[in-house]
Amino acid sequence: MAALTCRASLLLLLVLPCCILHPAAAQAADERHSLMQIKRAWGDPPVLAAWNGSSDHCTWPYVTCDASSGRVTSLSLANTGVAGPFPDTIGGLSRLTSLNISNNDITSAFPTSLYRCASLRHLDLSLAYLHGELPADIGNGMPLLQAMNLSGNQLSGEIPRSVAKLSYLTQLDLSRNQLAGEIPAELGAMRVLDALDLSSNKLSGDMPPPLAWLQLSSLNLSSNQLQGQVPAGLATAAYDRSFLDNPGLCHADLGPGYLTGVRICAAGSQAASSSGGMWPALRTGLLFIGGTLVVLIVALAFFIVRDIRKRKRAAQDGGWKMTSFQTNLGFGEADILRAITEENLIGSGWSGRVYRAALPAYTNRYIGKDSAVAVKKIRSARKVEERLEREFESEASILGGVRHKNIVRLLCCLSHADSADKLLVYDYMDNGSLDGWLHRHALPNGAGHSASSNEGGLDWPTRIRVAVDAAQGLCYMHHECSPPIVHRNVKTSNILLDSEFRTKVADFGLARMLVQAGTPDTMSAVARSSGYMAPECANTTSVTEKVDVYSFGVVLLELTTGRAASDGGEDGSLAEWVRRLDESGRSIDGATDSRIRNAGFSEEIEFVFRLGLMCTTASPPSSRPTMKVVLQMLLKCSEQTHQKGRATPLLQTLREYTSDFDSTV
Repeated sequence: MAALTCRASLLLLLVLPCCILHPAAAQAADERHSLMQIKRAWGDPPVLAAWNGSSDHCTWPYVTCDASSGRVTSLSLANTGVAGPFPDTIGGLSRLTSLNISNNDITSAFPTSLYRCASLRHLDLSLAYLHGELPADIGNGMPLLQAMNLSGNQLSGEIPRSVAKLSYLTQLDLSRNQLAGEIPAELGAMRVLDALDLSSNKLSGDMPPPLAWLQLSSLNLSSNQLQGQVPAGLATAAYDRSFLDNPGLCHADLGPGYLTGVRICAAGSQAASSSGGMWPALRTGLLFIGGTLVVLIVALAFFIVRDIRKRKRAAQDGGWKMTSFQTNLGFGEADILRAITEENLIGSGWSGRVYRAALPAYTNRYIGKDSAVAVKKIRSARKVEERLEREFESEASILGGVRHKNIVRLLCCLSHADSADKLLVYDYMDNGSLDGWLHRHALPNGAGHSASSNEGGLDWPTRIRVAVDAAQGLCYMHHECSPPIVHRNVKTSNILLDSEFRTKVADFGLARMLVQAGTPDTMSAVARSSGYMAPECANTTSVTEKVDVYSFGVVLLELTTGRAASDGGEDGSLAEWVRRLDESGRSIDGATDSRIRNAGFSEEIEFVFRLGLMCTTASPPSSRPTMKVVLQMLLKCSEQTHQKGRATPLLQTLREYTSDFDSTV
């Protein structure tokens, strides 16, 4: 009996894994069958000849699978020439996260079968000859969708209001269709939306004021039939070319050059109608004389009041002129100038001094409450006047048009008629700089948060969040601005933290736009922060985005070691000290910041440490990763920090990237 029981147990152990693995294998087989159905729906095109039932579907062209389960996660069939109706079978690929069938001949309405793709994040059906109206319930499907591109089709009807239910959507492109009706006001509730393109449609009516609630880095409503006044929150230099070819649009008189192609709204007029009477000529004459007198009185009053205000302003501000990059700031030149006192001084550097100005009338739109501003005063000296003038113009022109949640917002700038002094006004960041928190420098009064740990430091989850936020800002400048922007002064003192420890990259005093992507720009001879300068800057006059990658790598090393950039002992800089440590083969445990060493995140800390090491590769600069790759790596680390144990070990991920990168360099 015991022997029989033993044999039965052994048989169970042999059969059980097969029973467990069968569902996954069956699902993979089902998806292979689904792909074959998709191929047949398009008439077995030659481009899909490799799709056959005798091979592993994960090896087929245009198909990407999850390595562990064999489930399809991506179909990328752009520009392949497939034609026919949209195969509803695609909706059965429940693990699909990315679908791109752009620039093909898909003669269908918008496919509601995609609602079953609950994991879908990226959808590109542009230039696919889609027709008909968008379904009214489009917002009820695809709950995780982050980017949707339906441009260049033949879609008609109105934009469904339910689109606003796609709460994770960051990019929406419905341009170059035949959409009509009004823009839904509900779009203003899509708080994570970053890019919106509704250009080249037949949209009409007034622009909904809630659109101004969005924090968009890109907006295009050109070539429509919109009417009325552009909402004040959108009538800024950041959206200079967002409303072209809308003859019915106008804006308040904000000055020349604010919104290209949009006229200034005319004052309302009332048609004076005259009822019949016995002396119509006399009545007309009296009305003319009365109207003329009213106009003369109003004009005289206007000039008198303007002159009084001008004299008063000149007496108060001493000749300062303010150029605003935002609307309805709630303060003027005099409010800023009163704050330039020694009591309000919060920092100084080689190019100027920074003051904190409390302005009760100013409301920070990002935190929704009364706030302070930071005022950077650039005082010119004769020997460096030309350089500082270029610095001011660079900061003003770049920051005035940049809108990103991880880049500090320039509110306005002040220039003096009789001197070269400049004032730049930014949103004030309550928790100061990352430098202050890492290296125990003086912090702003009242600074503090649950993210702070013992001895005034930051815990690891906060540090990785700061790294991700800063990387997002730099990635935006390098990869989403055209032409790209190189910061050239990345360091912990220029990474600022607000009251919730949200991070913004600051101080674009050295930023310049590259004339052409990939073409080096000339670096001026300016003092650079010790420990952050890439080695090539000492031997060449050219600079690329890789300079920022090097400096950001030093920031990552500071986050993991707690040391300052110049704290390398006999080795000089932190980057060189870390490189010597790595070459010696010693463990990094002793180099880890003692405030996070025993917090249970050793793998994550080592991952960021080695990523910083990769970013600070001395030469060639091309061997450093791009900021886009750095951001992807940090996002993986952030996810594992908050959900430990789910993902592939981080250091294995880093080794795989290094191996792939080395094979292509």
